[in-house]
Amino acid sequence: SIYTVEKRLPGALKNTSSYTADIDSADLFYVPLRTYCSHNIHELNNQVDDALRQISPLGKWHESPEKHVFTFSADHGFCGFSPGDLPVAALNASIILSSYGLSEAEPRHFNPYGLDDYAGRVAPCFRRGQDIVIPYNEITSKNLLGSSCSEYPKPNDAPLLFFAGSDGIHSHRGIHYSRGVRQTVFKLWANDERFNIHQRDLEDAFNQAHFCLAPAGGGFGNRQKKALLHGCVPLIVDPMALTFEEFINYDEFAVMIEFRKLHRLKHILEHHVGDQKRMAARGQAACRARKYFVWPWNHPDGEALDVLIKILEKRCSKRNAYNLPSD
Repeated sequence: SIYTVEKRLPGALKNTSSYTADIDSADLFYVPLRTYCSHNIHELNNQVDDALRQISPLGKWHESPEKHVFTFSADHGFCGFSPGDLPVAALNASIILSSYGLSEAEPRHFNPYGLDDYAGRVAPCFRRGQDIVIPYNEITSKNLLGSSCSEYPKPNDAPLLFFAGSDGIHSHRGIHYSRGVRQTVFKLWANDERFNIHQRDLEDAFNQAHFCLAPAGGGFGNRQKKALLHGCVPLIVDPMALTFEEFINYDEFAVMIEFRKLHRLKHILEHHVGDQKRMAARGQAACRARKYFVWPWNHPDGEALDVLIKILEKRCSKRNAYNLPSD
């Protein structure tokens, strides 16, 4: 399952040189919750409360909640379930690992398609500099990471953009789905011959287009990682916080545009494709970056765990520097 990071991560961390069973020498404390098993915000709060009761006798929670790390792997991560849910207040100071990087409240969307209305989430559930966006679990990584990458630059007549998946209009109906990106791209460009856009899954088409659309889904999306695993340059629209963004330089391999510019998408992509040297560099960088999105339990060359540890170590170094005693 794509949601099983919560299950696999604790054991993987214990097998690294960064792990210690000595609570007094530890810089951080990982709390192994299975938050995906909750079905609503009430259950989630009860699960967190129960976990805090169990770890409190260890003497570290009340002393330093900011040193505790929790994983929320469900679609909306630390946001909860429905738009009105608020992040679990008890963990406001803690580090949250999540695949959903909503860093600002969502406004009410303009709804031009007659879809289910959506008021937007009333509170962000990702704090840059505190929380970390991590890759979801991808069981197909074992087959893709070892494969050759898509070759760049592409032929001039190659599709500008590839996407296969729900349009958010006929299925997963509602503006909340993909924050309106899928719906808009389908409405504007699905019938254009330069775009390869379908509702059915076409795994073998990722390496044929210049770009692969990487939208969100009901919460986090899986197309960015899929694109990279196939070596395709991702197109990201109105990005939220991105996976390992403080470690990975997305400008090297991705193109990011604002939602309000989707009506000019064809012109924008043609402009990028015209610079073949830059496209070749993007393709090579995408191929190099894909290992950062793969967990080692899915492929031995996956470096997601190493990157996570590096980011956490950097956080500890900063915190220790701030706490140095004055002379």
